[in-house]
Parts: sequence; C-alpha cells; structure tokens
Amino acid sequence: MNRSLWPSLLAPSPGDSKEFRPRNLRGLFFITKEIPVSYSPIFEKALRFAAIAHKNQSRKNSDLPYIYHPFAVSTILHHFKYPLEWRVAALLHDTIEDTDKTATDIEQNFGRHIMDLVIGCSEPEHNNASWEDRKKHTINFLTTADLPVKIIACADKIHNLHSILYDHNIAGDKVWLRFNRGKQAQKWYHENLLTSLFLNVKNPQNHKIFTEYETLISQIFK
Repeated sequence: MNRSLWPSLLAPSPGDSKEFRPRNLRGLFFITKEIPVSYSPIFEKALRFAAIAHKNQSRKNSDLPYIYHPFAVSTILHHFKYPLEWRVAALLHDTIEDTDKTATDIEQNFGRHIMDLVIGCSEPEHNNASWEDRKKHTINFLTTADLPVKIIACADKIHNLHSILYDHNIAGDKVWLRFNRGKQAQKWYHENLLTSLFLNVKNPQNHKIFTEYETLISQIFK
C-alpha cells in the first residue's frame, strides 16, 4: 500500500489521547493539497450538488460533514487516474440512496450515463431485510456490475476502511462498537466484496485500486 498517500488519515493528531474522538478534516485538506483535482465545470457542479444534498448529514459517529466522504472517494479515483465522469459519479454516489435526490434529478443535471453509474452504486431499499441479506445483495450485484461501478464501489470501501484504521489508531477495538455488526462480520463482508470486484474483470491485476483495497483488508482484519 502506498502509505505516503494517507499519512494524515492513518495517524492520530498530535495531542490526541487514546480515547475515541471524532475524525477532523486534516485528511481532507491533505488529499486536496497533495492530489489536486483538476478543475472542470461538471466536477464543480457535482461537488456543489452533493454538498447541498448532504448538507444536514454527518459521517457515522462523528461531526464531520458527510460531503467529506464522497469527496474523498472521488479523490481516490483521481489518484488512480480514472476518468472524470467516474469521479463525478463518485461525488454523487450516495445522493440517491441517502438523500431526497432522485435518479431523475441526477439525469437532468449530469446526463444519463452518470445517472446510471450513481444508480449502480446505490443500495436498493430492502424494507426489513437483515444486514447480512443486504450485504449479500451488494456482493452478488457487484459480481456482474460494469467496471466503473466496481471501481467506484472499491474506492468507497477504501475510504471507509481508511476511516476505520484512523479511528482504530485512536480508540482501539472500541471502533467496532459503532457498527451494526462486529469485526468478524465486517471481515466477511469486505473479503467477499473484494472477490466479487475481481470477478468478470479483464486483467484485474492492472487495477491497482483493487490491490489497495486488498492490502487494507489484510491490515485491518489481520
């Protein structure tokens, strides 16, 4: 894993105690400084659209504005040199699932292709389905998903795991208490998700983003 990419996400801030504290925005400032996202009107439009859609939301068990997450996912794609449209979809990837925005809103503002990518990244409503059933659905869906959806999903999970790793360095195993399922269930999910991402991809070894995800899984769930 390229640790130079994420030092501010992996280590506690100076003066942090071992007790759990919400993550701050240092990681966001770091990645924008070290990996500048090339300006484009559609990227700016998507960033504003997502920021407004998520304006009253925060990351789980923290006071971080939720927009921090989709921006980080998009920046990961930029680091691995994926196309602008994929990075735009990454900014929007939780808007249909977690806000009042609809697929029609995405299509009207960003076109059908980006709408299709965002739909592909959105977990459908499962009513009263269990956590296990919802995760099995995601794993099965990603087995045959188009490559852009697989890559965006991978970047999404990479940022989630980096967040866990950052918090674990501060709080230790208490970090697992914030999830609906514990460490072993999370291990099962990420290992099977990684397998589904590899399937039906031509030359998956050429996608270094998969290696990054695999390395994180090994590091966190060792």
